[in-house]
Amino acid sequence: MFLTLRLNDLGVHINQSLKWDDHVSAICNKAASRIYFLKQLKRSSVDPDDLYHFYTTVIRPILEYACIVWHNSLTVEHSNRIGAIQKRAFRIIFGSFDYLDFCSRNGLSTLYERRDLLARQFFQSILNKCSCLNYLLLKRDRAVSLVNCVTNPFLNCHMCILPVLRHLSLIMLDHFI
Repeated sequence: MFLTLRLNDLGVHINQSLKWDDHVSAICNKAASRIYFLKQLKRSSVDPDDLYHFYTTVIRPILEYACIVWHNSLTVEHSNRIGAIQKRAFRIIFGSFDYLDFCSRNGLSTLYERRDLLARQFFQSILNKCSCLNYLLLKRDRAVSLVNCVTNPFLNCHMCILPVLRHLSLIMLDHFI
């Protein structure tokens, strides 16, 4: 008998192998259930601007919640699965179209681009000395022995886990500066 450990901390699901399969499944299922309401609104002849507003206030926050923690360690499959929810919502709101072309023509970001921007903005805000999280970063003049990451998914992560952030901050600073 195998024991599978799963952790749900503040709405972020993670399993014992530190993969985001459970989290991606949970947010996709939750967002897909909200898509039903979007369809009902569309059938009721609600204006596309109002449908888009419904999407941005009810569905998209589910897909982006705490993305600074998990965005950079997603697989392509996970990212595509999450992006498919936005494609589905846009198809309901705006009709059939080429997704990437539609986004670029209308000044909309893909979910991947939005998550990446949010993660970068968050990390840049930590670099600000006035930030309450700035103290977590190591100063460049201090010598430190870096802890090797055992799992590949977290090698490119902006912020894996706060205690580990201190050890990884030098690597991340070099990546962003």
